[in-house]
Amino acid sequence: MLAARNPAAAYLEIGCFRNDLFDSLPLASKIGVDPVQGGTVRATSDEFFATNTQKFDLIFIDGLHTYEQVHRDVANALKVVNPGGWIAMHDMLPSSVMGQHEPHPEIGAWVGGGWKVGFELLQTQGVDFKIVKIDHGVGVIRVTNPGAALADLSGELAGPRFPYFYENYTRLPLVTWEEALPWLRTA
Repeated sequence: MLAARNPAAAYLEIGCFRNDLFDSLPLASKIGVDPVQGGTVRATSDEFFATNTQKFDLIFIDGLHTYEQVHRDVANALKVVNPGGWIAMHDMLPSSVMGQHEPHPEIGAWVGGGWKVGFELLQTQGVDFKIVKIDHGVGVIRVTNPGAALADLSGELAGPRFPYFYENYTRLPLVTWEEALPWLRTA
């Protein structure tokens, strides 16, 4: 929807895998980063951000789902998103202990520890943040203040696992697709 509203948008996708989303977006300016397959740049997101000089209007993060990596990807995305830009993150709502377990248990759907970044975004100034309750949770950030820096709660969040999420998820700004639509249409 965000891409359809801005066909001239510069798009960055972190973690392309089979290019399902990447190939479906009819944007002329797009970069996909994946160390294994898909996209247009064969590198880790850390390697890409270390040398990137381009700015983007839309960024989708679906790379390595560890808390530490999602934190770095969001922090780096905030540095390269244009004023008024949007960042989305996949897999923000684990449904089970195994679904968020690190390291990846190699069974079932794995969303990892990226949900922890949701709690950091609640403390981040200059962003409007919601988690849409679709497809394992899609976090969406609208940057309201260029130069916003992701809050670092790693000291508090490095250890907690699924019980912490289960006891605190109601603090997250969860919305249905229908509730998100009017907000997304402000793009």
